[in-house]
Amino acid sequence: MVRKLAAEGANVIFTYVRSEQKAQALAQEIEKLGVKAKAGDFAKSAHQISFQTVHPAFTIRS
Repeated sequence: MVRKLAAEGANVIFTYVRSEQKAQALAQEIEKLGVKAKAGDFAKSAHQISFQTVHPAFTIRS
């Protein structure tokens, strides 16, 4: 899906579940099409942000 959107000229942002290395490689491949691409573990980041909002005294370290 991300490749198709990028091929149509869309900048894309996507998440990965297992392999950061593969996700970054895909982002680099997509950027060769002349669009912007960002890969990240956004589900983990969202969990950390929401937890820190509810419990500001805690800091989650990866």
